Amino acid sequence: MRLSSFLLALLILSTSGCSWFKDAIDETSDWSANQLYSEAKEKLAEKNYEKAIEYFEILQARYPFGRYAQQAELEIAYAYYSTRNPTWPSRPPTASSKSIRVTPMLTMPGISRD
Repeated sequence: MRLSSFLLALLILSTSGCSWFKDAIDETSDWSANQLYSEAKEKLAEKNYEKAIEYFEILQARYPFGRYAQQAELEIAYAYYSTRNPTWPSRPPTASSKSIRVTPMLTMPGISRD
């Protein structure tokens, strides 16, 4: 009887324990696309590349077809390049290759599209 009461109490505490730990609060959850882009650009100007990349990636995830998404791709590639950190990829595959694929070819004097 005593053992079963102990096990029952342990079971109740272990299942309710999950609610004791709060999820990390996302400070950007109510930010607009404009605010996300502005904050990311500000972090980029401050040379806080990790935070800038994080904000640009959040922007792309929330507003993939918005007007800032394409520019965010280029900014991510620039931020990766600017870090020059050997633990980070030297050529971020998604940022640079997707930007090249998505960005239309510019018409410039002396360059033909053929």
